[in-house]
Amino acid sequence: MEALSQFLSHYLIYIVMGLSIVTALGIVFSKNAIHSVIAMLFTMILVAGIYLLFDSEFLAAVQLLVYAGGIIVLFLFVVLLVALHKLENLRLYNTYSLVSVILVIALIVLLGATFYAMPFGEAPKVVHNIIAGGSTEAVAMTLYTKFILPFEIASVLLLVALIGAIILTKARTEQ
Repeated sequence: MEALSQFLSHYLIYIVMGLSIVTALGIVFSKNAIHSVIAMLFTMILVAGIYLLFDSEFLAAVQLLVYAGGIIVLFLFVVLLVALHKLENLRLYNTYSLVSVILVIALIVLLGATFYAMPFGEAPKVVHNIIAGGSTEAVAMTLYTKFILPFEIASVLLLVALIGAIILTKARTEQ
């Protein structure tokens, strides 16, 4: 019974990963910006599902709160506030398009070769070893020991941005 459960969990991991790739492609190929943001929301939810499948509940919660919550709302505000009709005159293809296509094809070939060379069932084990450090304790130990200076600098920058936003908002309301 345990072998069947492990077999099904491997397939579930591959299904969720495949769905996240499909929704990520929806972000790129959607002609409507709102549809791209919605596809991005589903991608973020599926990535949180991948974290849950690898027993990393903390990373899944952070993924949902920060990305699926905050960043997606920010993107929606930007999409709704930016005048998209001004962007319609932009050229879709430029001199870098061919280079971009070649690089994407090379990346797909490289990832495909890596995936093909890996025995079935090994990919989830590799990903599990990577995400295993995503527990609350591991993240806290890393943030507050090895990366304390960048963590403090980021907190000061966020505080400065918050104060700047308050000052700008107050100046606009006084006018």
